Amino acid sequence: MKGQDGKEMQCVEIVRTKTKSAVPAASTGEAKAPSDAHARLLEGVGDWDAMVKSVIPGMPASESKCNERVRAICGGRWTWSDFSGEMMGMPFEGHALCGYEPASGKYVSYWIDSMSATHMRTTGSYDEKTKVWAFAGESVDEQGRPMAVSERYTQKDANSRRLEMTFKSEAMTHEMAIDYTRAKRN
Repeated sequence: MKGQDGKEMQCVEIVRTKTKSAVPAASTGEAKAPSDAHARLLEGVGDWDAMVKSVIPGMPASESKCNERVRAICGGRWTWSDFSGEMMGMPFEGHALCGYEPASGKYVSYWIDSMSATHMRTTGSYDEKTKVWAFAGESVDEQGRPMAVSERYTQKDANSRRLEMTFKSEAMTHEMAIDYTRAKRN
């Protein structure tokens, strides 16, 4: 950082030392949620099989099988997702960071993936009556134009969920649905 004299100065130093200690519970998905809002996030922790259905104008509808591993991080305040499989016949990798911000009373999600050099940020809420999460946000399309994003996420039961997404830009509207089933792996 720059000091009052305008010259750069060191403000923090982080020294990391590799240890052989056990992995903390928070990184294994066994964290305790600090609030009811955070507890809702932790319902998604685990391994999931996913069927992705995508409709892009001018292209045939596509389906692909993927996998997702969701784990609790930062003491159960956030979840981290590792999503992998194939999209449009190519290897695909994506990651989501989701949390609850008590100050705003909103959930927040950041998404990055191997098909884009940009990120997507959405915010939303959970409706206790309908058991549906509704998120909205924005990103940019392949040409860098603004793109509105809306997501509707339904946790059907402890072992199945559905995510419906709509992406709208000047050029087109793209829809995607992902049906998740909790994986039965050892």
